[in-house]
Amino acid sequence: MAPLPSGNQLVATFRSFEWVGYVWGGSCPGTGWDCSGACNWVCGDRWRLSIPGQLAGTWTCGQGHGPNVASWIAWGGVTLGMFGAVQPLPGDLIAWGPNQHMGMAIDATRFVSAANPTDGTIEADIGSFFNWTPFVLRLRQVSLAGGTTVGIPQPTPLPLNPLTNWAATIDASSTRTNGAASNLSRFALATRTT
Repeated sequence: MAPLPSGNQLVATFRSFEWVGYVWGGSCPGTGWDCSGACNWVCGDRWRLSIPGQLAGTWTCGQGHGPNVASWIAWGGVTLGMFGAVQPLPGDLIAWGPNQHMGMAIDATRFVSAANPTDGTIEADIGSFFNWTPFVLRLRQVSLAGGTTVGIPQPTPLPLNPLTNWAATIDASSTRTNGAASNLSRFALATRTT
């Protein structure tokens, strides 16, 4: 398996395609792309990373457009922050929700994106592109700015015994309520059969 790209490698790839024109619904550099189509191609096709709805190495631009801005914002494969509170690193995705525009951070203030039919794929200042604050989407499976690779956290496992007795937790909460929790506790203990 090839090593994962750094954020700087993702940015270098995107910037090398600034000649590509804007085509709404497009996702390939040879025929044009829109904002999310460009991000899908750089991350999913060129670097074979997971993108929303696709495992690593499974998406290509010949399969259609791929995920839109809203899908990227809601995806568990990114860490979500707000521009300003979070300083973007090279390779972070910048997204204006719920489904307006996205591109890739070059540094803490600039990004590259498929902007519009007139300008095509360009660089711009993040803070001046729209008059509302974008999200910063940090890909969890890439090495941003040449640092160490960030792994995807595993979900918390469910208890092995689905009949775990939660009565102690309910009893503890009853001291801070009007007694309803203690009634619920008695009910929970009465219905537990194993």
